[in-house]
Amino acid sequence: MRPAPDNKEGLQGQLKTIRKRQTVIDWHMHEHEPYSPKLLMYQGIYRLETA
Repeated sequence: MRPAPDNKEGLQGQLKTIRKRQTVIDWHMHEHEPYSPKLLMYQGIYRLETA
């Protein structure tokens, strides 16, 4: 993984990662197991990163 040339691109990358994770959370929400351990783990990570 190459380092970002400037902070802006780094932030864009972080936003993409967070969006991807939000998508994973939404996907799990719509699955038949809304309280799966994996979902709770993802939500915990997501909250930590966006707090």
